[in-house]
Amino acid sequence: MRKRLAVLALPALALSACASLQPPTAEVQRILGPHLGPTGGQLEVVFALRNPNDDDLLVERFDYDLVLDGRRAGHGYLADPIRLRGHGELRVRSRVELGYLGSPDAMRRWLDRPRVDALAKGHFYVREHGHTRKLPFDSRVRVDLR
Repeated sequence: MRKRLAVLALPALALSACASLQPPTAEVQRILGPHLGPTGGQLEVVFALRNPNDDDLLVERFDYDLVLDGRRAGHGYLADPIRLRGHGELRVRSRVELGYLGSPDAMRRWLDRPRVDALAKGHFYVREHGHTRKLPFDSRVRVDLR
């Protein structure tokens, strides 16, 4: 009977370990740019990533939508894997593509302002126990554009 209970308890214990993973956080620190071209532009977004867990995390990649002053500016991502140490913090840079055709008036308003309300909402893809987990994040801050 005890062996049977122990065998039944192992999957529950493994599931509780998976459920205890806290998602990393991403906070927008700065927005640099824009880098303008003939058909659009790019903004460079600096994030502070934090791991609230005791164990290291392997973030395979992350992606997000960037909203400035309530209007979608574009989509950004970081495709390079990042190892976040337990309770560690790391700064990373990502680019967001801006298109003139989608919101030329909004882009002019953003460029005329020294500060904007920024929302970066997306997902981390974290490697855990041989599988990739999709974990949400969002960061809402008032940030300098210059």
